[in-house]
This record gives sequence, C-alpha cells and structure tokens, in this order.
Amino acid sequence: MADILPGLPGTSSSSRELTRRWALLLVGGIVLFAVALRLTSPGRVAWLQAAIIVFGSLVIQALPFVLVGALAAAIIEVFVPLGTLEKLTCSPRPLQLPAAGLAGIAFPICECGSVPVARRLAQKG
Repeated sequence: MADILPGLPGTSSSSRELTRRWALLLVGGIVLFAVALRLTSPGRVAWLQAAIIVFGSLVIQALPFVLVGALAAAIIEVFVPLGTLEKLTCSPRPLQLPAAGLAGIAFPICECGSVPVARRLAQKG
C-alpha cells in the first residue's frame, strides 16, 4: 500500500519529498495555465473562474467535517485500547449490524470525516 500511495506513514522521507514536489509542480502548472489563458484571451476565462469557485466552495464546506473526523480518529487512537474493538466483534452475528449502526450515531460526521475514522479503526484491527 505504501508503494501505491507515497506520503503515507511508513514511507521514506524521499518519497514524501517527491510527492510534495509533484504537488507543487501541479499547482504551479495550473496557476501558469490560468495566467497564460487570462493574458491571451480574457473572454474565455469564465469557465475557469466558475470551476475555481465551485472547487473552493467544496473545499471550504468539507474542511470542518474532515477536521472533526481527524479529531475523532485521534481520540480513538489515544483513548481506545487495542483489544476493545475485538471484544465488540464477539457479539452474536445478528446483533453486529445493529450495533454498528448504533455506533455510527456516536460519530455525527459526513462521509468526508468518516474516512479518517475508518482508516484509524482499520489500523487498530
């Protein structure tokens, strides 16, 4: 998994630096493209402005939920002992799905914030 997604914990610092370089190169390329398009034909930039506005608004709306999910994942990492989750899965099979649904009530976060929580639970076992 670390080979597929560089920059994750457990990968080398050189692969993280390479990922940062690619990200900066990508952002710089997009900015250069936008500036060149703006200078060459200013009338055709409306679609780019709309795309930037939509993307920015999605990021601003999702960021609080991702932060809440990261906070919940940190709380799970710090306060939930390793064996606790294994004990919860020892319940009878017909009760496991309703128990998981009730546990979901404890995390009132959207799908944006559930990704860090699910990742932390998967790493916990």
